[in-house]
Amino acid sequence: MLSKYTISQKLIASFVLVFVLFGAGVWSALSGVVSMGDRFDQYFKLNQVRYTAYQTMFSDGLLSGMALRNLVLKPTIKGPYKVVPKAIERFEKSFKSAYATTGGNEEIHAQLDLVNEYWSKSKAAKLKVLDLVKAGKVDEAIVVPAKETQPNGQKGRHIVQKLTMD
Repeated sequence: MLSKYTISQKLIASFVLVFVLFGAGVWSALSGVVSMGDRFDQYFKLNQVRYTAYQTMFSDGLLSGMALRNLVLKPTIKGPYKVVPKAIERFEKSFKSAYATTGGNEEIHAQLDLVNEYWSKSKAAKLKVLDLVKAGKVDEAIVVPAKETQPNGQKGRHIVQKLTMD
């Protein structure tokens, strides 16, 4: 079949084939680079923001609990009155950020709704402890973390921890 073509026709056909294959390879490589770039953009716009929010929620939930423990153990310290409200504020800001960046994933929304339910109970208890200690009712304040703050906070933290691993 190739015997009816001249050597110059065969060479031209070979060069055309090489250029076509080279072009296909370049196109394939460039489309892979563009696709990878899009995935990185999506990661940094959604996933990284959400995972950073999870980390902040986890750490500020713990921080506010530790500050309360210190306040109950030593009612004269003033730091927890600043630390707890700021930690609560950062937690709630991060929660909103995490919820907004789920990409419409209903499973994550359901998990975050549970976190919010536990957080609301824990937050109310934390604010209650601050008020009780301010009012000089330290004996009442000592009981609240064990009964309300810690159990709800722990349940919420476990969910957030699972979300960071998914």
